[in-house]
Amino acid sequence: MKKISFICCYTKENLLYELKKSTACLSDYEIEWIAIDNRNDRFTSAASALNYGFRESSFNIVVFLHQDIVLYDQLTIDRVVDAAEQGNIVGFAGRRANGGEMVSTLITGEDEKFTYAFDFGDSDRIKVSTCDECFMAMSRETFELLGAFDEKNFDGWHFYGVDFSLRAAKKHIPVLVVRANAWHRSRGNWDKNFNKYKNILRKKYKKEYKIIHYPCGWTYTSTIKYYGNQLLRSIIGYPSSGKKNRLYHRL
Repeated sequence: MKKISFICCYTKENLLYELKKSTACLSDYEIEWIAIDNRNDRFTSAASALNYGFRESSFNIVVFLHQDIVLYDQLTIDRVVDAAEQGNIVGFAGRRANGGEMVSTLITGEDEKFTYAFDFGDSDRIKVSTCDECFMAMSRETFELLGAFDEKNFDGWHFYGVDFSLRAAKKHIPVLVVRANAWHRSRGNWDKNFNKYKNILRKKYKKEYKIIHYPCGWTYTSTIKYYGNQLLRSIIGYPSSGKKNRLYHRL
């Protein structure tokens, strides 16, 4: 029987229950649950909670996932495990650097009415620049090679997975998105700290990237270009993503 560790930091017990119930479709797997109760704010960041969860886990394939994920079939997880065993970081959603395309087949939102429709063609996996934090899987060796999530810089709840993806690229570890039959009940959380951690990300990778494509958008790393673009958008409504903004990515 295949073994997999699910590591989830939760604040809503009903969502965790639905997530666990959805894994009944994984009949070929032995599942180790590392459910981190953060209803009393024991952890102040996703990075610290998930690093703790990794230390508590024991199986070779580890999955870091949000409490509001629902799985629909085993084939999706078979694809994840196969790719993770080959040394890749694997997700359900991400963004390509060349062209900035969103890569996902996830159903998203509370009402299950929105579906990403990226065309995978004949493949079940696509290489991306960054992976969405709602679901990230890898082997223990890969996680340890990258030195865990960055708790120092990303001491909140945003961009820790994007940072992890970019660190993987520096070590030539592929980041992939697989064709997934699953539901993410949220379409993102842009709270007051979102831009704070985006700016931390920009500064950290300023020397390596001109533009960073993260799952829900993109950003210049140059301070002048970043604030110039913000000003332009405020004046003429220039979009933050899309065909007009699909520019170069690496120096």
